[in-house]
Amino acid sequence: MKIKIEKSPIPIIWLDTLAIIELYKTKTGKSIDNRIQKLHDMIKLKVSDRKLICPLGDHEAEIEEDLKEVINNILDLTLGIRFKANEDIQQTQVFKAIKLYETNEIPVLTYKDAFYKDPLEELNNNNPFIISVVVNSTSEEISRRKQTKILNLEELQSVKENYYIDKDFHKQLEDEFMGHFSATRYVYETLMYKSSNKLPFTEREINQINNMLALPLTYWKRYKSSGLNGYFEFLKSVEYKNLPYVDINARMTADLFTSRRKFLDSGDPTDISNISALLPFCNYVLTDKDQMNRIKRQQLDKKYDTYVYSMSNIDELFNKLEAL
Repeated sequence: MKIKIEKSPIPIIWLDTLAIIELYKTKTGKSIDNRIQKLHDMIKLKVSDRKLICPLGDHEAEIEEDLKEVINNILDLTLGIRFKANEDIQQTQVFKAIKLYETNEIPVLTYKDAFYKDPLEELNNNNPFIISVVVNSTSEEISRRKQTKILNLEELQSVKENYYIDKDFHKQLEDEFMGHFSATRYVYETLMYKSSNKLPFTEREINQINNMLALPLTYWKRYKSSGLNGYFEFLKSVEYKNLPYVDINARMTADLFTSRRKFLDSGDPTDISNISALLPFCNYVLTDKDQMNRIKRQQLDKKYDTYVYSMSNIDELFNKLEAL
């Protein structure tokens, strides 16, 4: 079963955080790269001609310094248009699949599912003013995020070196597909254990219970009568595994952890989350070379009909944009 995805009649390009930061550095003279300047000028021209949409994604968490300045620097490219948060894009897909589960109907996703507002209407809005509410992080917040990244990277590196060592990709892929089911079941068991023993919940556990159990089960019960066990079966089903976010995330993660590359990068998990959420709805994606190669190894660019580039082949992207 292949889920149908209706892309925007006006092409959509997504720039990863590294590209956005490079655009800012070039604009402020902190870096000199004629290719980056050409990228900015070409996207701006095509957006102005209403031939291209360049939305903002979940970039804020990755930008450690000068957040406000970095985001405002590309307002002439984004026009304030932005994708939904990655988690909301994933939930939209899950809710559509739940509604049609066991009906033999295939969910249809459209580009509008990735946005809170119709990007075509926003693109054609002639309002000369763009509202952008971005607040720079405090030094304490930046320090805390950096420390969290270090701890997360150390944990992921340990997992790669121990759990994933000599793992076969295809076997690991199945484990990744079952990952959300396993995590949801663990959250449920934690809920039952702590409730029965009257133990306090951590803030993280409360968020997990709300996001992984309460919210999806509320939607599940609206359309299905099989209760919690039925929802667990759905999370193990082919219908769930075929959802674009689930499919891409599983393949990219399995590739990352079973690859020969010895050391992980702190940005890998966020990059994979962004790509999993946004790639299916984009016509063009500009990311780093490692992620581009990972996408191409898994043939996700062909599967989701998306052209993927890095700075190593950006001239090919320029050719595509010039032809619009």
